[in-house]
Amino acid sequence: MSGIPNPTSPLHTLSRGSIHHKAGRYAIWALALAGIFNVATQGVFKSAGVTISPEVQRLSSLGFGLIFVSAIPAGIIALCGIGKYGRKPLLVQGLLGTLVPLILIGLAIPAFNKVRTSSLEALARNQAATLAKEVSAGTPKMLDEVTQLDGAKVGPEKTVTINLTLTGFTKKEIDPVTWKEKVVASVKSNVEKPPLQNLIRAGVTIVYRYVDREGTLVDELVFRPQDYPAKK
Repeated sequence: MSGIPNPTSPLHTLSRGSIHHKAGRYAIWALALAGIFNVATQGVFKSAGVTISPEVQRLSSLGFGLIFVSAIPAGIIALCGIGKYGRKPLLVQGLLGTLVPLILIGLAIPAFNKVRTSSLEALARNQAATLAKEVSAGTPKMLDEVTQLDGAKVGPEKTVTINLTLTGFTKKEIDPVTWKEKVVASVKSNVEKPPLQNLIRAGVTIVYRYVDREGTLVDELVFRPQDYPAKK
């Protein structure tokens, strides 16, 4: 019949072999291969009790990601051929190749951020516990003629409180100006250097709590993460 293209004609065969059709088929195969690859490495191996080394896991994740993301440009190329070759099958192939990865990546970003935040929180808590343990080693001990280090404790959460006693003074005997110029300035200078500054920037709050020889609170010097934002 006149006007009806012959599916077996050379022109039809040529169009099916265009770069747009090849890209569309690749997009579908890339999505399928990435899915199979991910299931095999994350599901089948684990259920079979096969232990995968961290290096292999990283390479596996990289390979999965590259194959998965490569469907996006392939899908776009397929869509660009619709005007010349028609919608079928380029529209479906192009939309799947383009939208599926983008949607899944969009859904994965909040989950990734949540995992990252949880990991950073756990790391900060561990660092706080380590600092408290190191400070408390061998306490009580004298740091100088009038200052005794009583130890450190963690809590609440990522706060480390370092307890010190001024054994040579009562609170009334301490001059506020001298205290600020000498003790506070010295502590602040110490905190603003590594490794303490790094700990604070990692999310650990450090408190220096001073009491006099009678146990009366003299001062609390608090250094919070928001006071020392990480450099960009």
